[in-house]
Amino acid sequence: MIKTYKDIEGEIRKDTYRDKFFKIIEDDIERIINPYKNKFMNVTCPNCNNKKIKEEFVKGQFSFCLCSLCGTLFVNPRPPRNLLDLFYNNSKAIEASVISLIENERGRRKHIFVPRAKLILKFLKEMGKAKVRLLEVGCGIGTLLEILKNKSGVSVEGLDPSDKAFAITMAKGLKVHKDTLEKFKSPIVKYDVVLSFETIEHVFSPYYFLRKINKLLKTGGYIIFTTPNYHGFDMMVLGKYYKNIHAPSHLNYFNIDTIHILLDRTGFAIRKKMTPGILDVGIIRKQIEHGVAPEVPPVIKYFIFGISKETQYNLQRFLRDNCLSGNMMIYAEKIRNK
Repeated sequence: MIKTYKDIEGEIRKDTYRDKFFKIIEDDIERIINPYKNKFMNVTCPNCNNKKIKEEFVKGQFSFCLCSLCGTLFVNPRPPRNLLDLFYNNSKAIEASVISLIENERGRRKHIFVPRAKLILKFLKEMGKAKVRLLEVGCGIGTLLEILKNKSGVSVEGLDPSDKAFAITMAKGLKVHKDTLEKFKSPIVKYDVVLSFETIEHVFSPYYFLRKINKLLKTGGYIIFTTPNYHGFDMMVLGKYYKNIHAPSHLNYFNIDTIHILLDRTGFAIRKKMTPGILDVGIIRKQIEHGVAPEVPPVIKYFIFGISKETQYNLQRFLRDNCLSGNMMIYAEKIRNK
């Protein structure tokens, strides 16, 4: 049986969650961010440090710029680090997202974390890593760590600043540090692997974020992370209308074709990259049905509405296999200190 986007989304999060989340986050912005808009800072491209940028569009109260060299989309100007810390520490939307993780853990385990754990373990086997000390940055409620902990040769730790997430992860018997990456003190013994999923798009400076991870890793160690792919099918079709393009929760939208630039600048070399997405076609379909989409060409409408469920499944598989899905997974090796 081929599951539809609606089937999978219903198991990952409740149907009403996303719209409720965006309503709450707009209230958070009005309450926390807007009083300090005069403190926003201009930045260069977070990927290649290029100054030649142009405003691509405005969404809400934020300007999204596109780098002329590497095609990275990013918020500019943006809230400074201290304002982002204030936002995340006091955001009711972020608190609601942790509650959603708890309520939908079973579905997320099935559709996200078990497949992700298999990909991680497969890569480590390919790299000849039988025993590893592993840290997950932004571990949430520890679902992935719980899965990996039960695999032989994997020693796991987590890092997350949320009080609620920290308490739940501790209750699972996992070792977890309640802190942000920026403030986390490097251990004496460094890690073999650092994981970071759906995090780098949130941070003020991806460059310093990766440099800190570099310091946590042994030379020859690996960072494995996911982040939106701005060259993904769903993002290219929906553009500014795509609901997941939303500031200040997301500030940086890299693409799979040029993310190697930032990694090289921070001492890493890509060893493998993929887009293991399963929802692009369904996301586009839902936003068109709800009237939250640009006018799309007839060929796109045909792909979304005119072909069978089985053919849509094959289209999604084609996007996945050719690095054209809207979420990318990067495996990179630390090749030098930064």
